Amino acid sequence: MRLHSRLCQKIGAACFLLFSQTCFAWPPTFGAEFNFSNFTLLFSGGPLDVNSPESEAARDRIMEVMRSVCRDRGDCSVLKSRNHYDVTTYRVKYSDGWWFEIGTDPKVVEMQTAPSTLEELERHRDRIQTDIFGSAEKAGLQDASKIFGSGWAGGHIHVGASSALDGDARLFRNFLVDSANHAELGAGIFSNDWSNAPPIAALPEKNQANFLKIVQDFDQDKIRGIKALAQKISSEVYDTTVDKKIAPPQKYQAFNVTRIVNGEFGEKEQTIEIRAMRPQASADEFIDETRLIQMRLEFLRAHPDPIPVKLVNPRTLNNSEIVTRFYKYVVETGLPFEPYAKYLNLTQLLALQGIAQAHPESLDVTRCVLDGIRPLNGPAPVSIH
Repeated sequence: MRLHSRLCQKIGAACFLLFSQTCFAWPPTFGAEFNFSNFTLLFSGGPLDVNSPESEAARDRIMEVMRSVCRDRGDCSVLKSRNHYDVTTYRVKYSDGWWFEIGTDPKVVEMQTAPSTLEELERHRDRIQTDIFGSAEKAGLQDASKIFGSGWAGGHIHVGASSALDGDARLFRNFLVDSANHAELGAGIFSNDWSNAPPIAALPEKNQANFLKIVQDFDQDKIRGIKALAQKISSEVYDTTVDKKIAPPQKYQAFNVTRIVNGEFGEKEQTIEIRAMRPQASADEFIDETRLIQMRLEFLRAHPDPIPVKLVNPRTLNNSEIVTRFYKYVVETGLPFEPYAKYLNLTQLLALQGIAQAHPESLDVTRCVLDGIRPLNGPAPVSIH
């Protein structure tokens, strides 16, 4: 009996260790798609050409900058490979294992980062700013929103499905509904590009009705599991998109689940792609965005009851309503609003005054105005994907 008890204790301890390290994958990982361009790239190639002589030359300039950096510092190396489009890419790999890749996408050079937790991103902040944003600048490129307009949804963020959801289908359901309920985020806050990343509220009424029915079926245990729910969304809601000229429609959605549905991706490669994001202007901006996504997930984990579906077409909302919804979206997670004021345009900033009067203890409008506003006042978004 005593031996059995000790054996159980040992097994229990091992199970706890295994369970805590393997099954509970939190915190979530995030992968960036940093996009850089200039006016030469803007007028090169077709709107869906993943590469052009001009973009490949810009990619190679960044590679040469990083090859020199790695040679001088001795903490990284540059490796050549080819991506799934059979186009040359370069991976910059560091001695601590972190990496980023330099590639091309329509009219841009795109740099994708290793899946990283928020803590890792904060630790690598200076590296990201110097080696990614700095090398692009040395190669004659700017963050792409300065070329295409800050409404363009080109700064996609990949959230690791395994690490963020930990197998919790209810959390996935609530994350999906929470995103759908806050369509204003992709309609004048983080981007404004429904050709590239439309919210569910912008899809035809039939698709919106299908979304509501699928969520109801999940709540009634007629659909079980993350993949099953993602498959239903993909086939019955995402079977169309706003811009009928682009394909596949399943990809061009604000909340893209293709990598969960597609059997080509292993568990660690499966992501939720948040597409309705403008190109980030700095490492700090990307970190602010990933912090908000993580805090939103933590908020949903703390409130596990099913969130009601409340689809609202954000283009029926006035600026005051949009700002009020965004303000609540941020602060109810426990984050301060000031770092996110830079996503508002000048008209929306004026709407903050009413919120500040109602919540003077939590919102300093003056600080918001001075906190690096980057309004949506550039050229109209260019329809590239």
